Amino acid sequence: RVRPQDFTRTRTLPFPSVVVILLNLCKNSLQDELDGFFKATRELAVASRVAWKSAFSQARYKLHSSAFEELNDLVIERFYRTRRARRWHGLRLLAGDGSTARLPDTDEVLEHLGGMIAATGRAHALARVVSVFDPLNRLTVAAKIAPYAAGERELLAELLPRFGKQDLLLLDRGYPAFWLFALLVQKRIGFCVRASVSYSPEVTAFLASGKRDAVITFRAGAHARRQCREWGASSQPLELRVVRVELPGGGVEVLITSLTDRRRFRHREFQGLYQLRWGVEESFKALKCRVEMENWTGKYAEAVYQDFHAKIVTTNLTAVFASEAQVAVERRTRKRVLSYRVNFAHALSKMKDTVLLLLTRQRLDHYVGALLRLYADTIEPIRPNRSYPRRPGPKLQGFFPCYKPAH
Repeated sequence: RVRPQDFTRTRTLPFPSVVVILLNLCKNSLQDELDGFFKATRELAVASRVAWKSAFSQARYKLHSSAFEELNDLVIERFYRTRRARRWHGLRLLAGDGSTARLPDTDEVLEHLGGMIAATGRAHALARVVSVFDPLNRLTVAAKIAPYAAGERELLAELLPRFGKQDLLLLDRGYPAFWLFALLVQKRIGFCVRASVSYSPEVTAFLASGKRDAVITFRAGAHARRQCREWGASSQPLELRVVRVELPGGGVEVLITSLTDRRRFRHREFQGLYQLRWGVEESFKALKCRVEMENWTGKYAEAVYQDFHAKIVTTNLTAVFASEAQVAVERRTRKRVLSYRVNFAHALSKMKDTVLLLLTRQRLDHYVGALLRLYADTIEPIRPNRSYPRRPGPKLQGFFPCYKPAH
């Protein structure tokens, strides 16, 4: 964290400036980002050299990345406290999932975050990322970036203290585990998790019965009991509901959920409920392709943590403004055949550099009003039931410090 002696002298790059620069969705060369920051904040006609990138690098490493995590918590808390957030049956939907992130291939990053061993025997800098995303309000509620060797379930479990009984967690087939179910039940966090058709003897027997859904008893084996002890969870049997969903292509989807009240949560609702989990996949696409999460501004582990959490904060700020503009969109398009929403990719592109003004100006009415009008004018139709098959094979995307765009 920041030491008492840091940022105490009057400098060109004080603490607030360092924070705002990192929040500005940095994608270009670091020197170009600095020049653009001072041009915007000092209202210069032409960019001039006010600070060098070496000075910024020295200043940024006095700042701990947890500052951006705390800032994100503040954005999330204020949104749910001051706005009427969208919910499902009164519950906040949270879609959890994991991904990977390519890192600067330096010895310092490999030492702190580890990596994947390639067929050549050489380690590549690769991190594990877990995100918990609110798909109805487009907010990343919590996220972690950790060494590649870390497990997605374990990283998710570390985030659970942030959630409670008014939340419903949606998870895919990589997450079913007795110890995780037990931990969620113990913390009174609702969940709906997809499981494979051969997940357990209980699931196999349920499918053989031909029933659409049933409340069945899950019992912990020896390995599950050991995991429960490690996580401080009870290993007592769990009464959970299993739901069979017939897919359009002829397959079967199995969902395990804590929502055992059949009157409140009808069987027909679960297919649509689980489809909402796709929002977290879209959030990763936005982070990687729109925000360029892997386009790091430094070659040290702390720079990775700073960039990761700073870009999540700004993406969430964009979602908050888009939510406000969405009210005007729905009012304006209520008589049209299709529903419409704010084009989020465009919203993210316009938040770049605008966030500098929003965080450095005293009077914000002009900037906020202009931004909301622009968001409300740039919309896209919502076309339900669209689906596209995934393309097989790896998707490689790289950002190279020496070859970043000028702007």
